[in-house]
Amino acid sequence: MTLSGGERLQVISAAVAAKAGWTMHAIQERLAKIREKTEIIYTLDTLDYLMRGGRIGRVKAMAGALLHLKPVIRVDMDGKYSTVTTARTIGKGMSAITEHLYHIVCQCRRKRSIAPCRWQAPRRSAQSRPR
Repeated sequence: MTLSGGERLQVISAAVAAKAGWTMHAIQERLAKIREKTEIIYTLDTLDYLMRGGRIGRVKAMAGALLHLKPVIRVDMDGKYSTVTTARTIGKGMSAITEHLYHIVCQCRRKRSIAPCRWQAPRRSAQSRPR
């Protein structure tokens, strides 16, 4: 769900351009420019998905779970993942994201579109928990 924010901006831009009568070539050029300026930043409630996807090992995931670590992850325009910081709560992770966005938009004076996304891992019911 997290990476869909960047795709969302492209889909909306393509739809608006198509409705305005742009050619396919002009739309593709516009989407390439959007991709060049797209950066995704997010935090996670759990490290399970990073472990399952092979981004971190089992030991690191267990240590992170024990310490309640919430990584703030950035995906740049090339699709490379990097950790901005690690927080102990979701609230502190969201504060780190806010600071990062402030730096990009206000201090660097770069024009950006921001697409906030919120996804919460579903809580497992008592019946679905392993016994």
